[in-house]
Amino acid sequence: MSEGYQQTLEEIDEVLKGVRGNLLKILIVAAVASSIGYLLTYPAISIIETQMLSMVENNVEVIYIGPLELVVVQIKLGFLFGLIVTLPLILHYIYQAIDERIERINVGLNFTKREVFTLAILSVVLFGIGAAYAWFLMAPLTFEALVLMTEMVDPDMRITYTISKFIQLVALLVIGFGLTFQMPIFLNLLIRSGLMSYESIKAKRKLIYVIILILSAFITGPTIITQFMVALPLFLFFEVSLIAAKWAEKRRTARLSKTVD
Repeated sequence: MSEGYQQTLEEIDEVLKGVRGNLLKILIVAAVASSIGYLLTYPAISIIETQMLSMVENNVEVIYIGPLELVVVQIKLGFLFGLIVTLPLILHYIYQAIDERIERINVGLNFTKREVFTLAILSVVLFGIGAAYAWFLMAPLTFEALVLMTEMVDPDMRITYTISKFIQLVALLVIGFGLTFQMPIFLNLLIRSGLMSYESIKAKRKLIYVIILILSAFITGPTIITQFMVALPLFLFFEVSLIAAKWAEKRRTARLSKTVD
């Protein structure tokens, strides 16, 4: 094992120790946030059910198949809320642990506090835009497409979802698009770190398209129409992210040139 590789492993271990040292704080925040999230789930489920059904045809019905089904959904949503609230704290401790070591492991991710703050705000804004896009456009369109396909088989047939499946589909769409809208930031970080270049990402375009199709099928099920309804905007957003990645690589090249000079 090379000395540089051994040093990198030691640095990573130090980073993990820094996170483990704050594990109790993370668990406390996660527990409190999950509890609050659980209390908020009942009105949240009611809003999701009412608002989403109001945006689609009347022949979509949500049912409860057991007394514990709603409780299980609430627990899952509570944990999800806790994870979302705790994630920025985890990322903060990780960054705090690597901030002093990042130059030594030769990764170009040393950000100023202003850049970290800007990235954090941009990440929240992009997630919000992606979630809103899914909520107001993609989720209703997905349900409408399912209704249309059902009516082609039998006009009198109603689509029935259990509350857990209904919430799961809406949550996957909203969170999935929110995370997908982080793609420009993710590609920017890959290029800034030097782990990948614009050309290498561009060369993997076909593979990324296949991954998008697989994720779309996972979100909506193996229905071709709804799968492509989800996949097509993701294809478009990936191409937009590629443009941002090319701009990021130009900035990285210019920065390295100044460093050499």
